Amino acid sequence: MAMMKNGDALVCEYGNNRLQTFTVYGQHRRLFRNTGRFCLKDATVSADGNIFCTEDGSKQVFVCDEKGKYIRRFGKGKILSPCGIAISPDSGILYIVDRRAHCVHVYDQDGNRLKLFGSHGRQAGQLNHPTFVCIDSSGNVYVSDSNNHRINVYDSDGNFLYTFGSHGSGRDQLDNPQGVAVDKNGRVYVADNNNNRLLQFTGDGTFISRVDDPQGGLKSPTGVCVTDDDLLMVSDCDNSCVRVFALNQ
Repeated sequence: MAMMKNGDALVCEYGNNRLQTFTVYGQHRRLFRNTGRFCLKDATVSADGNIFCTEDGSKQVFVCDEKGKYIRRFGKGKILSPCGIAISPDSGILYIVDRRAHCVHVYDQDGNRLKLFGSHGRQAGQLNHPTFVCIDSSGNVYVSDSNNHRINVYDSDGNFLYTFGSHGSGRDQLDNPQGVAVDKNGRVYVADNNNNRLLQFTGDGTFISRVDDPQGGLKSPTGVCVTDDDLLMVSDCDNSCVRVFALNQ
């Protein structure tokens, strides 16, 4: 999930192989028909409104304009299993999670690979089938280290800083974390997929609260994004819907 420049929510439907946009109140806006066969995993939107999508089918990044007009693809032969993608709000650099290669690729928006970081393992800074990524206002990179059941944090150059989370169902634990997002105050939101919940942490990984109602029926949450007006959106995969929460700032 991502936010368009006009404030609409951009949703990747992996099962239906398409992109759609909605208002934050759920009104349908647009169906991107020419993206219907590429197994889209995640998307992010640049400052000039271009959409960058990770394609699991072609193992590339697909780029189109805000109306869905094709611009380019890149990453062929270099990315094994593209999943999460995010753009640094400061530098405009792209960070692309490669699930099968257990790393993060760093590209410019023209499709030139600048570097990669991460390696397979369980030690500090290593990754085990990572999935999603987000960048805070300082340029720090948060990666869902899904099979290690934690969030790894790196600086903008890919140097490991710290990690938070451990495997379990306790209030500050994680089981297969997926989507990760950060708000304007630096608070981090994690889709705790197998525990069927949405958790809030400080930027340094201190647990704050559970966002969703335990009786609300959230099931296998995956993508997460924060809007400019302090709404938190999460894809509720098993219920085939998007849920919207008001953040308490």
